[in-house]
Amino acid sequence: MDEKRPLGQHEVAAKAPTKEDEFFRKEEAAARERAEADRKERERAEQKELHYMRCPKCGAELVEEAHESIMIDKCPECQGLWLDHGELEKINTREKGFLSRWFS
Repeated sequence: MDEKRPLGQHEVAAKAPTKEDEFFRKEEAAARERAEADRKERERAEQKELHYMRCPKCGAELVEEAHESIMIDKCPECQGLWLDHGELEKINTREKGFLSRWFS
């Protein structure tokens, strides 16, 4: 009863993976990672588009106003003032102690 018969589908799957199988598994994993990175980038861009130059408090569109040579973002609705990175330090150095009046 030791007749040779073709392997069934479930028996073929039980064989050890070949180099070809490993190659395609790595390619599929890399493709999934690229697709996930693309999805995250699109989502980030959509979020930026929704929130760019919007007031964090009320959602109105911010208007840039010049204070000396520094551009400050101002909300026309709630009158909030918003500074970009480093602008507060620039104001403090120019106003000679602007922050010290508030935080001393």
